[in-house]
Amino acid sequence: MNRKLRHLILYAAVTCIAAISMPAIKVAAQPAAPGGPPPGDPYGPDLYIAIRTNRIDQLEELLNKGARTEERNWLGVTPLLWASIKGNEKACSTLLQHKADLNCDSIYGGTLEFAVMSGNPKVVKLLLDRGANVSAKRSDQITPLMIAADMGNVEIMRMLLQKKPNVNAVDAAGVTALIQASRRGQLVAARLLLDAGADVNLADKEGRTPIMYAAMNGYPEMVKLLASRGARVNVQDKAGESALVLVARFSGDAATTSALLKAGADASAKDKGGRPIAAIARKHGFGECVMALDPKSRMLTDAGSGSIATQARQAAMLSLPLIERTTQGFTDHSGCTSCHHQGLGLITTGTAQSLGFAVDKKLAENEQKLVLSEGVARLDGLRQLLPHPEQYKHFVAADINDLSPVFGASLCGLGAHAVPSNEVIEIFTTLLARQQQEDGSWGFGINREPIESSAFTSTAYALRVLHTYAPPALEAERKERVQKALAWLLATPAQTTEDRAFRLLGLKWAGAPKAEIDKAVADVKRVQRKDGGWAQFQGSSFAGPGYTRSDAYATGESLYALHVGGSVKSSDSVYQNGVKYLLNTQQEDGSWFVNKRAIPANNYFETGFPHGESQFISYGATCWSTMALMFAATGHGS
Repeated sequence: MNRKLRHLILYAAVTCIAAISMPAIKVAAQPAAPGGPPPGDPYGPDLYIAIRTNRIDQLEELLNKGARTEERNWLGVTPLLWASIKGNEKACSTLLQHKADLNCDSIYGGTLEFAVMSGNPKVVKLLLDRGANVSAKRSDQITPLMIAADMGNVEIMRMLLQKKPNVNAVDAAGVTALIQASRRGQLVAARLLLDAGADVNLADKEGRTPIMYAAMNGYPEMVKLLASRGARVNVQDKAGESALVLVARFSGDAATTSALLKAGADASAKDKGGRPIAAIARKHGFGECVMALDPKSRMLTDAGSGSIATQARQAAMLSLPLIERTTQGFTDHSGCTSCHHQGLGLITTGTAQSLGFAVDKKLAENEQKLVLSEGVARLDGLRQLLPHPEQYKHFVAADINDLSPVFGASLCGLGAHAVPSNEVIEIFTTLLARQQQEDGSWGFGINREPIESSAFTSTAYALRVLHTYAPPALEAERKERVQKALAWLLATPAQTTEDRAFRLLGLKWAGAPKAEIDKAVADVKRVQRKDGGWAQFQGSSFAGPGYTRSDAYATGESLYALHVGGSVKSSDSVYQNGVKYLLNTQQEDGSWFVNKRAIPANNYFETGFPHGESQFISYGATCWSTMALMFAATGHGS
């Protein structure tokens, strides 16, 4: 398969935030002859599957048969890189025993970077003991220490620090390991870095220092630690805003506000528009922040002008052009399809168009064509592949179980625009249908929280695609697969907000009984917070501190799921309270900010969307929030 086909059809299935063009790698999308073996290593996909499923006996057998340890798959990674990011110590040891190249490198990093992303200290130690080097090819220059600091993995950090790396190294965005730790509230990691000589006042390219990131994400203990180590609390970023302004704009956390004031922050500071800090906090509905700034204050929030529906319409009209520009910016830079930009972006613009909002039709049509163009160009090969399910494992992304996310989201995007079915869409739908797992769900390969972190998400998207685009010849198979998925949805409890939202959507699209949908609606409503928003986690810290606070991603997708999956009216009090939260927290540029928590499996680059290295999750949050507001603006379903 040529490079462009790998990009446009399935490149984003694992690299949901693609960064730079992949090198040319000769991997076939279809058999060389009907039913025949594809070119390249015939055992290649089986190696990746054995690693993914932890079948070490099978891995050993394949290697003994002559499977190539240095054969790179469609993503440009080797089996050892894949075993490293999966944190599979036994697979790594087995591959190394078979002379796999310890220092194989890729544009996403080498074995060491991949192992650190897995979070498994045993794999990191194995590779370090063998002499693994830092990647020389990763374009965004993120280091293993930065990755470990972001994840708060202190055990791995200690191993890395023993190698005496530059603790003040910066990535392409000027971000340091200490900034990564501070942004995520990883207190122990930050202390370890400071003790190792990290510069507490080193700023990134936006002019933001560690204490600014701690402030904007609401980590009071981190603020206290950094201040005690000499962090300057009144320095301004390139936009002219201090840490106290950032907390009032983004997190609104009262304890963080108090910690900054105690450290000497200037309460009279103003933002770039000349607004006082208290006015910023009021604008965003952060009443507790206002009280922390001035305990005598009685005016806790600004209500806004006009009805909720009018405000929702104005907010959606502000954010929609930003979404469109960013989608195009992503495409222009990467030249590929992604599950979040072409997928979620098209779902958003399709929803907008169906509700009477003005969209850039030419841009939308270009994105639709992008999803399908190489499928059209390679139609003969796809026709050859389709009758041979035994060869599907050779198709791009099937080897790492990541075909489902991009096909699911992208085809749902086409469905949102009512794109008529055609042969390519039917083939893609058939390939997607046959990625269903034994338990009835559809899966994903590498965790890319939150957009690619839940089997509920992949399953719901797949069900929607089957409902919209399954060809008539697939009808009996479609019904069987839907029933199998429904059984899985009914039997599997949701753990996170992503789970709950997409479980509800999946039940709807699987045709579940109303009683089951009503229970799923109640489950989503149950975890709404007092401020009207939803958090990504409830009482859990496994994703790192800070994600039990309401944010626009969790809120927007919850409202979307309630309305689309649960038929909850936009006039419902729960829905209205969620809308108010979104109206309060929208930024003046039309975006919503959400702090990144995904591992850096992909190279970071600028798309034109605000919020730096958190721009991709913030883009997703803005898409979900915009759709939720459009339903409220139009009274859709009320």
